[in-house]
Amino acid sequence: MTDADLVLGYLGADSFLGGDMRLDVEAARRAIDERVARPLRLTIEEAAWGIHDLVNENMARAAAIHALEKARRISDYTMLPIGGAGPVHAAHIALKLGLARAICPLGAGVASAFGFLAAPTSFGFVQGRIEPLAQLDLAAVNAMLDRLQNEGEALLATAGTAPEAVTVAVAAAMRYLGQGYEIDVPLPRDAIRRGDLAEIERAFDASYRQYFGRTERGMPIEIVSWRLVVSGPRAEIDLGAAHSTPGAGAGAGTERGAALDPGASADLDRGSPHPRARRAAWFPQSGGFVDTPVFDRYRLRPGDAIAGPALLEERESTVVVPPGASARCDGNLNLVITLAQSAAGEHVA
Repeated sequence: MTDADLVLGYLGADSFLGGDMRLDVEAARRAIDERVARPLRLTIEEAAWGIHDLVNENMARAAAIHALEKARRISDYTMLPIGGAGPVHAAHIALKLGLARAICPLGAGVASAFGFLAAPTSFGFVQGRIEPLAQLDLAAVNAMLDRLQNEGEALLATAGTAPEAVTVAVAAAMRYLGQGYEIDVPLPRDAIRRGDLAEIERAFDASYRQYFGRTERGMPIEIVSWRLVVSGPRAEIDLGAAHSTPGAGAGAGTERGAALDPGASADLDRGSPHPRARRAAWFPQSGGFVDTPVFDRYRLRPGDAIAGPALLEERESTVVVPPGASARCDGNLNLVITLAQSAAGEHVA
């Protein structure tokens, strides 16, 4: 995949990893020519685009299936790509999914490590227990959930979490009696303590309707298993302050100046910054290679706007903005890419 992105011009041979690693374009071209292009009687560029597009198609299909399994309409969402290759492929995947926007955070290549450090400490427990809702042994269920909660809180205590900072979430895997599959239903812990079977049934009805658009009135409901998650507090993160601190990341600090106002992009219209270079990048919607401006992402400020096609390089990744799309830097230095789609995204996928 990296060979294909290099041949297509999306990656810079001299700027990969901030210039610390030089890529061999000719070696990539030879590999694609020998293994793909010649066997399929394609040009090297056609083969490279086929590799890139196949990767996009596989990721788009996986995202669509995941949304379908969660009873969500994928076109209602905005893409948030992470990983070194995520921003390279994000816009083309979003176009396949019919999304209107993609939001590329700064440092996407290290987002997984960042998320690991910023995510709250949590422990999850699953306990199988098959019984009809109407015959639920509430005393036994509450005793089981209390035991799991106590076990989770003890584990959190070893991680330094104070008891008052613990949150608890409970869900049950539920189905209609006789079905071969179940759905996860979030349940209020208080309703289980009170033995409010009507509220539990209403929660199941709401989840089932979200998945399937209907409910089966009069059919008995069955619980298959219980899931309890205990979590510590979420870390308070100020991305704007982090990006404005000298030494906070490659290119950070003195070139950015004062602390960033998270709402600044709402009022600023700074226009397009100057590219630092240009190179040929392959965009089939424009007929092939296009002379494309390359921007230093670390020099962007809130309100900067860039029309596609464009390439925005940072140490960990490159953001590809295709023709017809546009990118705007928000107050936290995220790049908000607006695509040529009619639907507006409201959530993040």
